[in-house]
Amino acid sequence: MAYEQLFERKENAKDAIASAKPLSPLIQNKLIEMMEKTMERNIRLDWPELVNEAVKRRKQQGLTQKQLATLVGISGPTVNSFEQGKTSVTLESCFKILRFLGLLDRK
Repeated sequence: MAYEQLFERKENAKDAIASAKPLSPLIQNKLIEMMEKTMERNIRLDWPELVNEAVKRRKQQGLTQKQLATLVGISGPTVNSFEQGKTSVTLESCFKILRFLGLLDRK
C-alpha cells in the first residue's frame, strides 16, 4: 500500500475517532495514539524500488553520483554503494540522499 494511501487512511481514522460521541478527549487521544502505533508497525519498505526511484531522480536532475555525493556531504563510493543496494551504507547517508532527492521529509 502506498504511503499516501496509508496517510489518507490514518487521517480518515482520526476523523472518525474525533467525531465519535460521547468519547472524552482523553479516550480519543489514546485511541489515536494506539492506531498510529499499529499503522507504523505495518509499514513495509520496498527498498529496491526506493533505490530505483532515487537513481531515477538523480538522473532526471542531471547529476552524477559524484555531484550528488558532494551536494549531500558524503563520498562518491557511498552513493555508488547505495545505488547498488549494498547494505554497508549507513542509514544517515541513505537519509541524506533520500532527503536531497525529495523522497524523505526534511524533519
